[in-house]
Formats: sequence, structure tokens, C-alpha cells
Amino acid sequence: MEHQESYLKVVFEFFGVTEVRYVRAEGVATGDAAKAAALEEARNSMLSVVCN
Repeated sequence: MEHQESYLKVVFEFFGVTEVRYVRAEGVATGDAAKAAALEEARNSMLSVVCN
């Protein structure tokens, strides 16, 4: 995952976006219950980033 984040950072900086935060949704391929929990955690992380 680190390679993707580094690549995206360079791309965003090229366009002038210097403050980037990443929210991961890990565990979405391990079953419905785990997927729901992972997406809920990612959603909460996004809300904390956006609202603060």
C-alpha cells in the first residue's frame, strides 16, 4: 500500500494539492461482517478528517 500512497502524493503535489490524508478500508475481502466493519471504520475515519 505504501507505494500507492507515495505515487498519489506525487500526483497530487503536481496539481498543487499539498495536504493529503489517506483513509484505508482494509479487510473488505474477508466476508460480509468484516467488510461492513471495515467500511464503517473507514467511514468514521473520513468523517473525523472532514469535520476537523
